[in-house]
Amino acid sequence: IFGSLSSHCMASTSLNSKDENSQGKNISFVKDIQLMMFGLGDCPNPLLETAQLIEVIVLEQMISLLFQAKEVADLRGALSVGPEDVLFLMRNNISALKRLISYLAMKDGKNALNKIMASEDVPDLPPTLLPASQPEQIEPENELAMELDLNDEIKGKPVTWKKSRKGYCLQFLEKIGIDEDDLEGVDDEIKEERLSRANSLTMNLSSSAYEEYHMSRCASFASNQMSTK
Repeated sequence: IFGSLSSHCMASTSLNSKDENSQGKNISFVKDIQLMMFGLGDCPNPLLETAQLIEVIVLEQMISLLFQAKEVADLRGALSVGPEDVLFLMRNNISALKRLISYLAMKDGKNALNKIMASEDVPDLPPTLLPASQPEQIEPENELAMELDLNDEIKGKPVTWKKSRKGYCLQFLEKIGIDEDDLEGVDDEIKEERLSRANSLTMNLSSSAYEEYHMSRCASFASNQMSTK
């Protein structure tokens, strides 16, 4: 999410792509935004003009965030923007931090599962993935490497971004006086309202309509299935 921040900004500024086979094209996320609007409670076909306005606003906010993060990075003497710079800017918005940490935790879990599935010698599953009827059979030396929840690591040696995105962020947040309990204690009313609205919309949908709505709910700026790819 942090690594793609600048690339998303540049892609959406209608800059020309210097592909050797073409003179360039304008890139827009309007179609994806329309899907997200529908998934968040708008009509199935949101107004094009509204989606275009949202794209402009989001782009301006992302560029502003990137410049502010660069200023923070400069103050700490860093050569490039890092996750800690964005986290520092978000420090007063605990609800947004909670959403970000939850998202990064899911990314960590996905990476851990991919490593397990790609391994030639598939190890025993961690406790969080074991069926209820199956006893835990995990070797001590593999337990830490396989555990999807990496919170324990931040209590010991420093955690790298590659090892655990969530752990790395929590480690930094603790340095500025925000711990995981602070995040867990926050009620994200906006998110709960969105989930409630989404649930209400699905009550009377047919199977085909629900499938279409589900695809819209899956739309995200972080998705690998964006129409611009």
